[in-house]
Amino acid sequence: MATSYLGKGDDRTGGQDRTTIHGSVLRIDVDRAPGNPLSANGQYAIPLDNPFVGRGGGVVEEIHAFGFRNPWRLGFDPLTGELHVADVGESDIEEIDRVDAGGNYGWPFREGSFVALPTGGVTDVFFSLSSRFLDPAAQYDHGQAHRSATGGFVYRGSLYPALAGDYVFGDWISGRLLHVDAASGQIQEVALDPDGAQIDGQQNGGIEEGIISFGQAASGELYIVVTQRNLSETGRILRFVSTAQ
Repeated sequence: MATSYLGKGDDRTGGQDRTTIHGSVLRIDVDRAPGNPLSANGQYAIPLDNPFVGRGGGVVEEIHAFGFRNPWRLGFDPLTGELHVADVGESDIEEIDRVDAGGNYGWPFREGSFVALPTGGVTDVFFSLSSRFLDPAAQYDHGQAHRSATGGFVYRGSLYPALAGDYVFGDWISGRLLHVDAASGQIQEVALDPDGAQIDGQQNGGIEEGIISFGQAASGELYIVVTQRNLSETGRILRFVSTAQ
């Protein structure tokens, strides 16, 4: 059985509503293996070990985890099999999540580990909300022009031993390449070149660019997909290479 995972964004109405696909990571069986029930349109099947299969009450059985605002790019760790996602915040906080089957990540009640206010923004007053939701693996605020996380992969290549086991991702707005230090859980920048870590489009006609996606080779090395922030029909694929002399 070949399973596929998909992320579906939310608009503050569906993140906690499991009768809709909004604000969820979905898991489907594209091979339609015998024994797995077919979807409503018959184009795929629903794995029987999905966490909400058989719940009834209109619960969408394709849901693998929920409570996301905008899960932008999913990535599996090729060594451990863990699924990671970057969840784009609304007002203040970007988060990186390790996705557990059946997990509730809090949106729209939480943004990162903070309580989200209905009118926008966050507060650090938790009350009884925190026990209902899974905390992010890492998070950062909208300082330093950061405003939109783009999910990547746990680095399992050999060119940068210092990054081994770290989750590497980017920010669409700031153009910076980032990583979550596996030991400390802290987010740090990864220098792309001697001039710094920001993708600013200077090598592409001076047009502002952002990191929109990542790829990972069988060797564990990474590729970075950048495109102009006006989403015109142009872009580049950058290869993650060693700068050691």
